[in-house]
Amino acid sequence: MSSKLTCVIDFIVLLAKISQVIEVSLNSSLPFTWHGIIFNPVYRKGRIVWYDGQYENLHLRLTEYELRISNSLHKFYKGNNYSDFNYSEIKSAITLICIRFNLIPKDVYVKKLEFGFNIIIDKPVKEYIECFHSFKHRDFDKMRHKTIEYGRKCFLNEYAIKCYDKKSQVSINDKIPLTENLMRIEMCYSNPRKLPDIYTLQDLLDYNSIKRLFNLLIGVIKQTVFIAHYDFSNTSSQERELFYASLHHEFIKTEQRLNKERTKEIKRRIKLLSERICNNGVKRHLLKSLSDKYIDLLLS
Repeated sequence: MSSKLTCVIDFIVLLAKISQVIEVSLNSSLPFTWHGIIFNPVYRKGRIVWYDGQYENLHLRLTEYELRISNSLHKFYKGNNYSDFNYSEIKSAITLICIRFNLIPKDVYVKKLEFGFNIIIDKPVKEYIECFHSFKHRDFDKMRHKTIEYGRKCFLNEYAIKCYDKKSQVSINDKIPLTENLMRIEMCYSNPRKLPDIYTLQDLLDYNSIKRLFNLLIGVIKQTVFIAHYDFSNTSSQERELFYASLHHEFIKTEQRLNKERTKEIKRRIKLLSERICNNGVKRHLLKSLSDKYIDLLLS
């Protein structure tokens, strides 16, 4: 199986303190221009709550002393989020935003972030995404557009894991026909506490931050349960029962509630059993693709 990898910092939410905006402090009911961008008042229950603006594809929200920037960093810089987006381009995108609004990277806080990779593979993406079963005993749910199923998503309390057919998504949303089988794997962080030492845009300018994000993604793939390609020929009936019980997250939750100490031993046995019987080419290929190719993006 051959593959090519591209880096993605996609949806992002940034928050920056700014100097007082006079029009905002005066509750202007008329549109006004700030840093060359037209801002319009947004009303809630008859009163102005903030002002909205647009810079390229980025959504801007302005209050008296604060600027909120959101949307895809990749699309901002490249016009799409399926092409190559390497480390030097990430830095250029950050620099452009900071210059445009007179911001200092260390003072712009990262509140949400989606990070991942696009992988070009030589098989239909469906064959990969159907193998994603669960992560930390939480099942992957199907991602759909109307009746079209195009991916899997696992929701946790403060982040989510997504894997999907980017070719299908681009065709659905943008009406652009891509020719290659493009798979997206990404982490979506809704709470900045879960980001690995990434607090501001200054941190994203450090390639070690991208490396930490990458290592998180690798760790997630390693811990993900894939349902395909298990060899049960040398297992007992009790082991098979244990393995299939482990695929249902309620099993572990129930054991944890009834006997917390025994649960530790059950988890240990499940881990050893999975390692022994797993013969999963999909997981191995994804790990190898990610490990082999990400360094090229950091150095380009």
